Amino acid sequence: MRVSDLTIEEFEDLLRKTIGEEIEDRYIMLDPTVKTEIEEGLKNIKEGRIVPLDDLIARRKAKRGKFKVIFSDKAEKDTDTLTDDDFNRIVTGCKRLEDNPIPDGKHIEKSLRVMKISTA
Repeated sequence: MRVSDLTIEEFEDLLRKTIGEEIEDRYIMLDPTVKTEIEEGLKNIKEGRIVPLDDLIARRKAKRGKFKVIFSDKAEKDTDTLTDDDFNRIVTGCKRLEDNPIPDGKHIEKSLRVMKISTA
């Protein structure tokens, strides 16, 4: 039998069967602890014990607490000398910092560049 002789439905069935067998083979080779965790997860899903992503994010933020970026009086006064573009970039960076107080290096570098430009 050649693949070109199959109908689309027959080809899809063949793929499903092949993929299913491959997954089953790999599943059998898994560590028993991992298998147990997978089975528990599937059981939870079947029983409706699931958490939507938005809820998970909200819970995590609530646990972590809310962070606030605050400015000293001098820093507040210094913002009056900034251009609108520089001010908006600083505000955007501060909002990002409130949401994620441990930013990645890329945003730290950008924030430092904005500060150098603004204070120069």
